[in-house]
Order: sequence, then structure tokens, then C-alpha cells
Amino acid sequence: AAPADGADDREIALAIPKDKEQLFAFAVDWALVDARGIVRERLQPWIVKKIVEVRERATRAREPLLTRAAAAFVARFSPRRQYLGEEEKTLIDFIVSKLEQHMSPAKLLDELRLVLEEARARAALSALSRFLAPGSPTPSARVGADAPAAPPTQDADVFVAKLWGMLIFHMLKARAA
Repeated sequence: AAPADGADDREIALAIPKDKEQLFAFAVDWALVDARGIVRERLQPWIVKKIVEVRERATRAREPLLTRAAAAFVARFSPRRQYLGEEEKTLIDFIVSKLEQHMSPAKLLDELRLVLEEARARAALSALSRFLAPGSPTPSARVGADAPAAPPTQDADVFVAKLWGMLIFHMLKARAA
């Protein structure tokens, strides 16, 4: 049955629109999505994974090369763990709650952009206030280095499109079962 399942998955994936407008206009059977727990069981783990990947990528970009090499060595020989900070948990809960409220993808994208812009502004203000405080580091300290581990606003379109495609895929798969 495994090969048939793989073939079925490919057929389902081919039924998902590639164009953003068509993807966002695709009719979602929210009763089926809710009944099968698709948001919590299928989408939330993916959202967590993507947020962690973005945080790790942002962290690597800010760290000196030697620190990155040491971290890569430790990661290779220690079990992989995903640690989520409070901002990541809040962002994940925000996205999941909007899906559970049956928010349209366009509205989700707009709200996600606002949240990310506000988070980046708070991080930049926090870094600036530390910089201006007595005994602060030299001007070489980067303002905004503490930006939250969230998808950058320019990536929000891609993130929401992939998320919506996954929602449709799991809905169609549940419908076919």
C-alpha cells in the first residue's frame, strides 16, 4: 500500500494551485480540517520546525565563524534539541490561533507582517537602549542583533503560501481517506 500512498500524495500535491492568487482562493473545508485536527496535528509541528530553522539561521548569521564552527561540532555529536524562546512560542501560538479561527490566507499574511515588523522594531529599540546605557559596549555593537527568531517580513509571503499549501494538502488527503 505504501507505493499507492506515495502516488496518491503526488496526485494530491498536483491538485494544489501553484499560483498565489489561486492558492489563496482555494476553498477550505474548515469542518473537515477541524474534525481531523489538521491544524494542531499536521501544521503546528511544521510551523515550529520553520520558526526554529529561521532562528538558527539568524543566530548563525550573527555569530563569529569560530563560534559557529564550535556549535556545529557540538551539534554533530550531541542529540538535536529544539529550544523555543518565549517570542517563538508566542509567534507559533499566534499563527495556530489564526488558523483555528479560519482566517483567510491574505488576512493571515497581513497580520503576520504587522507582528513581525513590531517585533523587529522592539528588538531594535531594546538594542539601542542597551547601546545608549552607561557602560554600554562600543559602537561596533550591532543594533538589531537581538531580532526575534521569526520569518523575516519579506519571507512572510513564502511562509504563508507554503503553510496554506500544506493546509490544502492535508485537507484533500483527509477528504480522500
